[in-house]
Amino acid sequence: MSTRSDKPPLADDPAARWVSARPLENNVNRPEAIESIKQWLSNCANHHQQCVLRNDTADRSTTSPRRLIRVESDLDDRLRVSLVSSSDREPRPYAALSYCWGVAQNVILTEANIGGWHTEIPIFSLPQSIQDALLVVHGLGLLYLWVDALCIIQDSSTDKDEEISVMNLIYEQAVLTICVGCAGACTEGFLQRRSFGEEPMPTLDYSALQFACPTGEQGTVLAKTSQTYYVTREPLYERAWTLQEQMLSSRVLVYSSSQVWWECLEVKGCDRGKPYSIQSNGGTIGSLPRNGLAKRVERSLNHNRDYLWKAWQEIVEDYSGRELSVASDKLPALSALASNFSGIWSCAYYAGLWERRLLEGLRWHLYNPPSWKPDEYTAPSWSWASTVGSISWEDKASEEDVAENNPAERTKIIDCRTTLANENVPFGQVTDGSLMIEGAAQWIEWDGQEQVEAKGLSPGFCVTRSTAIGDPLFPEGIVALANPDYDQIELSSTSREPYLDAATPPSSTITFWMGRVVQARDNEAVMRILLMVISRTAALMLIALDKDTYERIGLLTFRSEKDLEIYFLGINTERVVIR
Repeated sequence: MSTRSDKPPLADDPAARWVSARPLENNVNRPEAIESIKQWLSNCANHHQQCVLRNDTADRSTTSPRRLIRVESDLDDRLRVSLVSSSDREPRPYAALSYCWGVAQNVILTEANIGGWHTEIPIFSLPQSIQDALLVVHGLGLLYLWVDALCIIQDSSTDKDEEISVMNLIYEQAVLTICVGCAGACTEGFLQRRSFGEEPMPTLDYSALQFACPTGEQGTVLAKTSQTYYVTREPLYERAWTLQEQMLSSRVLVYSSSQVWWECLEVKGCDRGKPYSIQSNGGTIGSLPRNGLAKRVERSLNHNRDYLWKAWQEIVEDYSGRELSVASDKLPALSALASNFSGIWSCAYYAGLWERRLLEGLRWHLYNPPSWKPDEYTAPSWSWASTVGSISWEDKASEEDVAENNPAERTKIIDCRTTLANENVPFGQVTDGSLMIEGAAQWIEWDGQEQVEAKGLSPGFCVTRSTAIGDPLFPEGIVALANPDYDQIELSSTSREPYLDAATPPSSTITFWMGRVVQARDNEAVMRILLMVISRTAALMLIALDKDTYERIGLLTFRSEKDLEIYFLGINTERVVIR
């Protein structure tokens, strides 16, 4: 027997002992919610083995943030906040805040107001999300909160660089990180009542069912259509800076559009609803943990290099699809994660790529390249950080064994170097970079038409231009796919007639499908593109900047190892410098 209901069963219902999930509650700021969070924190600190180990090994005396916001109440129970420095702060735990600025903040720490803020910060002048975070911190019984806008001197580039260089420690050492998932701007706040009227928010329309308890008692449970809530659809998960903030934190407390949930190194829980219905949307990060990442990798995987490399690739794939307000933050916004990985890799870091897997790291391409080459320099062209948009790697497998006759066996990195904007920020912004690479390489020439003559191939069958561009189901005639880094060159597929048998070589002409007519650089009649083999199935696409240096413009991925071997058969080895 069932009836329709929009009210939850009584807390003392006999079924409550056996069914732990509860209907969602639209008031995320009610006392019961805070008590649930406090209980989780207490259990985590005292009973979770991984979390206790983390607390025992943390050296707070040397890694505490330089500045914190102290939160306390006066005699009238009115919140009072002030800025404290590490020298005059009691050694007590703090929370960190992860949120979207969205708009320029009117109240930020500057050289001019830092003195006055040590006395008091006018709380009602702060953006609503920060005000709400202060209330949560106070409700949990914590005394300190770290907020970037209030704890980093925003008009001091020196202070910014110094604080960004220890960002990994700030989030790692926090008791928890409060994540404002639901707000796209700091002015919106997150403690307001939730509305469940629109998808994908769960509704409050339940059916009440009788429940036979194991004790023989009769209880009541509420049933509803199952709905999966994807946290990655929240505004917070669209911002680049917030990825490392969440992944480095050992505990996260997320205020989402529908509920409050939390996660530590061992468990995931929520105020109401069911924690296992909260999904990370698979794909990008997939099974990688969304918090305490570096700690888990370091402890449980015994420094498995293949896993570390795959983890870094998937982090970059997620990160590259997120939004940045300032283009020059491309590398700084990932620097805290890079710093953590550096402690495990123990090798050089070059503008988003690691020395141990540098050759593999070159095999990235864009899903949907922009129509323009970015105006602002963020990294050398061989780095994914030089581009705008979501990237993927041609192959996320482990280090490959190259067949003896494959041209890729001749490929090697001779030298790589980058120039840092600030030598004290080793994982931050770069101003220059160069890569010297040696491998099988050959030129093709493009005159703006569909066909360009290819060198090194025996005469074959007639060429047909591909009609499958943009179609994931490519026909057998595709030899390789050219993935441009930006569309002003409008690179495309190379195609040929299918082999008649295994011994038949491909055509002597490669066809480039142009999405639109684009003039060659400097109005030249012909654009020369150098193809440099970097793996069994991929080649960099380069254009000359001058007689000694080149720039990457895309990645050519071949359908098979055999196609690449035939295409580069007998081709000489060249050494080039890419900037």
